[in-house]
Amino acid sequence: TVNDELNPIIPGQLYFKFWHGEEISVGVFRMVRNEQGHFPGKVNRHGEEVALLTEGRIEMSIEGKTYTFGEDEILIIPPFMPHTGVCLTDVCTLLSWFTPNRESEWGAENNDKPELSFIKQDSKE
Repeated sequence: TVNDELNPIIPGQLYFKFWHGEEISVGVFRMVRNEQGHFPGKVNRHGEEVALLTEGRIEMSIEGKTYTFGEDEILIIPPFMPHTGVCLTDVCTLLSWFTPNRESEWGAENNDKPELSFIKQDSKE
């Protein structure tokens, strides 16, 4: 399964795998609460994102408005809209599509240490 192929970005807290097309990137994000809680995120801005929450519940703040999403719900984040998210359950898994593609940020598909702009730098090992 895809969950078995996720790379640890913050071991024990954040796992990620991605693919690129010509104009789109797809990423799977799995956020796990451990003894330290969830990883600390920061405000993110990028091209348009469509995300399907496949596991858990997440609270998203998009341009100052708060929304809560559950399993099998879709959220759409307009291009370059400031947003943050907090997982409300022990585990959240998002399947997200991004346009334009994010190869310049994440690197080639075999890169197991992509730069993720929503992670506070002191969170990464």
